[in-house]
Amino acid sequence: MEDASGKRRRADEMTPMHVVHTEASRGWGGQEIRILTEAEGLIRRGHQVTLLCPPGARILAEAQQRKIPAVALPVGRNSPQRPPARLPRRSRTA
Repeated sequence: MEDASGKRRRADEMTPMHVVHTEASRGWGGQEIRILTEAEGLIRRGHQVTLLCPPGARILAEAQQRKIPAVALPVGRNSPQRPPARLPRRSRTA
């Protein structure tokens, strides 16, 4: 693996990340299963993962059962509060 500077590093030498994943679907299928599977893999590798999803969505209950941190937020087209259209970018310094 390469780090941000292009230097090759082993997976156990990588700086841990905090990954925030959003899912607006209330349904259940391959996409939701993939999200949870990837989250479990990232957590096993020492990263922090937080899932943001609608209240009452099955993925919320499944995440909690798998001990994946999840936060219920009104996301999606039918939510009363829309999230910002664009998140601020973080600048990278070399």
